[in-house]
Amino acid sequence: MQKIWWIGAMLPVLLGVGAFSGCKKNADVKAMCRVMAIYNVQDSISESLTYDSQGRLSVVAAGNQLYTYEHSDHQTIITYYSAGLLISKTTAFTNQDLLAVDVRVENTQTGIAWINYANEYEEGRIIRTTTTYSDHRPTMVTTYQWTDGNMTASITGADTTRFSYYTDKPSQVGDYLSLAQLTLGYEQYRVKNLFKGQDNISFVYAWGSDGKISALKETMDGNDVAGLLLQYQCN
Repeated sequence: MQKIWWIGAMLPVLLGVGAFSGCKKNADVKAMCRVMAIYNVQDSISESLTYDSQGRLSVVAAGNQLYTYEHSDHQTIITYYSAGLLISKTTAFTNQDLLAVDVRVENTQTGIAWINYANEYEEGRIIRTTTTYSDHRPTMVTTYQWTDGNMTASITGADTTRFSYYTDKPSQVGDYLSLAQLTLGYEQYRVKNLFKGQDNISFVYAWGSDGKISALKETMDGNDVAGLLLQYQCN
């Protein structure tokens, strides 16, 4: 599983924390909510998220770190700047289900270094990723196992990573996997249930009175190591 910037650092892939104010649901119409801010409790870092007129993520900013997202038909370009310096550009192409089939990450500092991820799917489930490199290191192939609508393992060579879920709760906006893919700028994993963790890393969630995830914490081997607070805007 690919990682996103500082959120990704929490998963070698969040604490009794409070919640930001949320938005109320209309009794007859279910509100559409977007994550507008992510606050890292430990590092006191706040990410602000901006969306375009079609509801697609367009900017993520935190301090001097900036990600921009340019969308067109079945393509998204994600550009990363640090202190105004262009660091990398990622181009993701999607299929008819808007799942990423080809992702190329270019290191713009060298101008030639890149990594390419080619994904294969069956019935909306990722089954294989082939990773190639500009420096001609060996191609890496990862395969995935699924059970009851959830991706339960990824296998690369002799290494297996296992994923777990809260099977009594559906996948939803604000869970770790949702946040990771939102800020990555493309989707690869569509699962049925709320993401719980991988191997010795687990995520525990807190819900606001409006029913949305208001906070999450990461635990490793039973110890709290990181926490996030979420702020939403609902229509």
